[in-house]
Amino acid sequence: MKFNTYIEEVPVYIPGVTAEELAKSHGFSGDEIVKLSSNENPLGPSPLAINAIKKEASSGHIYPDNSYKMLKEKIAEKTGVRAENIAVGNGSSEIFLFLSLVFLNDNSTLVTSRHTFQLYRISGKIVGADVRLVPMKDYRYDLEAIKNSIDGNVRAVYICNPNNPTGTYLSHEEVREFLDSVPDDVIIVFDEAYYEYVTAEDYPVTTDFIDRGNVVIIRTFSKIYGIAGLRLGYAITSPEIVEKFEHVRFPFNVSRVAQAAGIASLDDEEHVLRSRSSNERNRVRMYKKFEELGVKYLPSQGNFVYVQTHEKGIEIFNRLLEYGVIVRPLDAFGLPEGIRVTVGDDYQTHRFLEAFEKVL
Repeated sequence: MKFNTYIEEVPVYIPGVTAEELAKSHGFSGDEIVKLSSNENPLGPSPLAINAIKKEASSGHIYPDNSYKMLKEKIAEKTGVRAENIAVGNGSSEIFLFLSLVFLNDNSTLVTSRHTFQLYRISGKIVGADVRLVPMKDYRYDLEAIKNSIDGNVRAVYICNPNNPTGTYLSHEEVREFLDSVPDDVIIVFDEAYYEYVTAEDYPVTTDFIDRGNVVIIRTFSKIYGIAGLRLGYAITSPEIVEKFEHVRFPFNVSRVAQAAGIASLDDEEHVLRSRSSNERNRVRMYKKFEELGVKYLPSQGNFVYVQTHEKGIEIFNRLLEYGVIVRPLDAFGLPEGIRVTVGDDYQTHRFLEAFEKVL
């Protein structure tokens, strides 16, 4: 068979260990396992979303609205933009594929950081593009180095803000200065998957920049909204880019159930506030214990914490499995001496900290 030659260069995304896998390999029951490896919301979906899912299930035989009018209008209402600035996808990951199909090819280059979400690399390589990885500075995106790496082949820059897995962020002023300094024909993509968890007052209001025409903001329902299993994400960008996405989007890419759950989730502000409060409370508990143990960590603007280990992160990961606790080793992110720990609920945080102290 004749395969595209660049396919072998596309990294395969390896998700974390599932609770089911750990139960099978170590003999735990489901309720004994604490999974803190995928940055899921430990409080689960909004009660309003659960009701919407149940209601919509009876219409599962009917194709979804392919215009996603109600969902787009609800997102626009919440974000302060127009519905024509919104594109939706089967998870934010599908939107990265849209970006590759619209802007990249085997004669172009994508720029991102070495220590960030792997999907950027994968989405670029999947169309044969060159992917240029720029080192971080103090575990943050080095915007000056990224700017200096942009040449005539660069078509897109991907920035995760706050960054997964370090939890660090770029300020509004840093982002504004960067956008002022880069060519207008380079697409600047801000992945804001953890946007709703951010507490920093100088975090960028990136919607202020979409009229520049080369800015794409990507957000998700998988994190604070707690419907990762339904796969729903969206982009905020110029109407021109939204229209180009339509040329590469398969019809009915977002299910009726996901649309209904997304709309209901956006209506449930109480669930968002409860999720933020739980995250902030337990994140502080983790910080205090790490300081007590003399363990280095990075203050985070997400629902996870990067922990610097004194040995291979995979070793800490394996020992925690013996206690029924799953975290994320970071070899794939180029940080082999670190782990990423999702901020769990009160019980999960207690279980993790208890086990972590023992394995140290």
